[in-house]
Amino acid sequence: RAMYYYARELYFHKFYKSAIIWLNKFLKTNGWIQNKIDACHILSDCYLNLNDFQKALTTLLKTLSFSPPSAKTCCYLANIFFIQNDLNSAIYWYTHALTIPTPTQGWIEPNYNTLIPALQLCVCYFHKKDYKNSYHYHKLSQKFNPSAPQVLHNENFFKSFLGSTQTR
Repeated sequence: RAMYYYARELYFHKFYKSAIIWLNKFLKTNGWIQNKIDACHILSDCYLNLNDFQKALTTLLKTLSFSPPSAKTCCYLANIFFIQNDLNSAIYWYTHALTIPTPTQGWIEPNYNTLIPALQLCVCYFHKKDYKNSYHYHKLSQKFNPSAPQVLHNENFFKSFLGSTQTR
């Protein structure tokens, strides 16, 4: 576990290449499954920071050898596709994240099951110029956390955007 924590520190201090080395070493050990999944998430992010999208994707897919995909893994996968402007694939994975129940044990990060995919779906659909679905996911994000800064920003944006499109 010391290897895992050391690699995380390297990542948090933006020593991505060193973190990659230590995370890959850790993944070859008999560590806890949850730590291995988290190591894959961090490793994927290291590769993203180095603009290696293929290795980022391959690393996330490795989590499937440990367990079914978590909502966090789905959001990470979606993010890779979003960055590459593959909006249909991003929408698929963000939508799937919304279908995964929030875990009741282990590391619980409920925003990956709710707010994050709803916000990102709002953005994806907006980029596709599908304003109806974009607004739908904005309203869903409001249900999850109406006081989140991103939700409040989107609310003001949609008031302005819808007002300007209705006057045309």
